[in-house]
Amino acid sequence: MNRLRGIIKKEIIEIMRDKRTLGLLIFFPSFLLFLFGFALNYDIKNIDFAVLDYDNSAISRQLIEKFSATDFFNFKYKLYSTNSIDKLIAEEKIKLAIIVPYNFSENIKTGKPYSIEFLIDASNPLVGSVTSGYIMRILNLFSFDNKVVPHFLTLQEKTLYNPEMDSTKFLMPGLIGYILMIVTVIATSMSLVKEVEKYTMEQLKISKLHPLEIIIGKLIPYFVISLLTSFLILITGKVFFEINVEGSWLLLTLVIMLFAICGLSMGLFISTIAETQLIAFIIAIMMSVLPTFLLSGFVFPIENMPKLIQYVTYFIPAKYFINMLRIIILKGKGVPYFYKDFVILSLMTLGIILVSAKRLKQKLGF
Repeated sequence: MNRLRGIIKKEIIEIMRDKRTLGLLIFFPSFLLFLFGFALNYDIKNIDFAVLDYDNSAISRQLIEKFSATDFFNFKYKLYSTNSIDKLIAEEKIKLAIIVPYNFSENIKTGKPYSIEFLIDASNPLVGSVTSGYIMRILNLFSFDNKVVPHFLTLQEKTLYNPEMDSTKFLMPGLIGYILMIVTVIATSMSLVKEVEKYTMEQLKISKLHPLEIIIGKLIPYFVISLLTSFLILITGKVFFEINVEGSWLLLTLVIMLFAICGLSMGLFISTIAETQLIAFIIAIMMSVLPTFLLSGFVFPIENMPKLIQYVTYFIPAKYFINMLRIIILKGKGVPYFYKDFVILSLMTLGIILVSAKRLKQKLGF
């Protein structure tokens, strides 16, 4: 432990000497939260929805076909009770649930007022607001085709998980993943390459330090910084944007720690294939930061991407991490709603650790 503390102290001193980088790692997350919170915007289509049709008539099926026939919606599930609606929305399988009441067609034929219930997932506020607009457009077409007086329609619309449709609430989980990629992958890969570049790694190798102690000692400071930056974003979101963590803080911390370990392992791997800090930086950007920004669902909805690109997103660790954070932070749900993401991310992390450790051992001659 004394030797391990020594290498950790050495790495902390190295980090403290570079105050610009340290300030970037600590305060850049809050800056990005403000930037994305106020400036980001994008288009929405291909919204998955489910239907609970109590009426089960030709007219109710016509209504559902109106939704399915557009590019805005994708019909996914036919439901037979309300029990599964919350689970489907919480697990991100649907963004909208339509409940058609009994006597729907009869009320239309007799000219009586009728109502339809729409449950909208507003954890992504842009999806929520756009979905609401699409619904009204389709209902107006339906009313015109069936010669229904529009004011006879009662629209029961509920926005779930983010009723204010605040885009900052949707962006914050993705921002944590984006920042963790910067802190863990880039900082770690460049730190280890710097030791080799300056030949100080040779001094460490001839010391009494075990290779595992060197690796762990250099990674622990960045692991701690990763946790601090994550919780700094959460605190900033709470103070300035009134974003609360609806779920378990323990689960949230566990998921953040798992992703931080994944990022650190990726940084280790990059350090084994890069000879200079510049090359390590470029590879880290290409392998982690850009895919996290573009292909994880942080900014651009995955369902709007071409099918080939959607398949590529299965290999992006941040995709699973961000999905788990949104379920915990915005929806307040537990393990049953994201266990698949947790298992996949754990397996990916384990695989990256094994490959990185083997490559590092070969490169450094341990």
